[in-house]
Amino acid sequence: PALLGAAAGGDGPAKEVVVVTLKAVDRFHALALDLFADGGSLEEAERVVRLRLERETRLHGPESAEVALCWGSLGTVCRQGGEYDRALECYRKHLAISEKRVGPEHEDLAPLYNDMAIVFEKQGDLEQAIEHYRKALAIRLKALGPEHPNVGGAHKHKAIVFDAHAGDERAREHYRKALAI
Repeated sequence: PALLGAAAGGDGPAKEVVVVTLKAVDRFHALALDLFADGGSLEEAERVVRLRLERETRLHGPESAEVALCWGSLGTVCRQGGEYDRALECYRKHLAISEKRVGPEHEDLAPLYNDMAIVFEKQGDLEQAIEHYRKALAIRLKALGPEHPNVGGAHKHKAIVFDAHAGDERAREHYRKALAI
């Protein structure tokens, strides 16, 4: 870390400053986002993602897998900041690029549908939340089989929504499936 202030010949008290370069973000993209988000600096997390998005667009083109991942990361930053409409916009861009690249039922899309479901649930749009959890579950079932732990997690997410908002037999059904796995 670099020093600013009196220890570096300046006027104020010494402070350590960590500089995150694009090269570091290349290797530790998710870690950098977690670091900024956990430290409460969503603005800095968004700045890092936008720098990465610009770079990946320039290097790989706007329809690349790298750009799609950046849109997903930006969606997550927006979601963590409570900007749900912006999060959905970013997730939809991620989805559109990814579907063109891998098809609409590829297992890599399941976490994205899950992220979108979380946003819909936060917005109170339970039908859309359930629909997106259903898509994530269907993809995971097809790709991983009914006994895989990630399928159990998908059942749990649907059960939580049903339990919290609908309180009906569908919640118990998905809880039973999750526990069985």
